[in-house]
Amino acid sequence: MMNCIFIKNCIGEEGIRECLADFFRGQASTIKALDYNKKQDADVFFEANPMKGDYCVNLSIYSEIRTTDKALAVAFCRFFKTEVIISDESLNPYSWILVNSEGEERQVYEDTGDHEEDVFLLRR
Repeated sequence: MMNCIFIKNCIGEEGIRECLADFFRGQASTIKALDYNKKQDADVFFEANPMKGDYCVNLSIYSEIRTTDKALAVAFCRFFKTEVIISDESLNPYSWILVNSEGEERQVYEDTGDHEEDVFLLRR
C-alpha cells in the first residue's frame, strides 16, 4: 500500500522516521528511507522528496500495514504542528484537502497560474 502527503514544514529523514515510528508503534519494527540502490527489508519504507512553493516535502510511505492518507496527515500535523495536503480523490487534479494540526480539513485548490513548472502553490 502507498500513501502520499505533502508537508508544509521542511522535515528531515530522522524527523519523518520518528513520526512514523510513533504512528506505527506496535505494528512496525523497522522503518527505513527507501534506497533504490540497495536491497532492503523493512515493515515501512518512506521516500521524502523536496518540493518548491507552499509545501516543502512530498512524502510517500510504502507498507503492507493498512492506513489512510488522512490518518497519516493528522499524525504528521500533530507531531510537527504543521499543515499537510492530501488527495481529495476527485477527478480534478488541482483540488486537494488541507489538514491542520487540530485534524480539521478543508478543500483547497492548486494555483495553476503563471509560475515555474515544478512549484506547488495554493490558490489564495
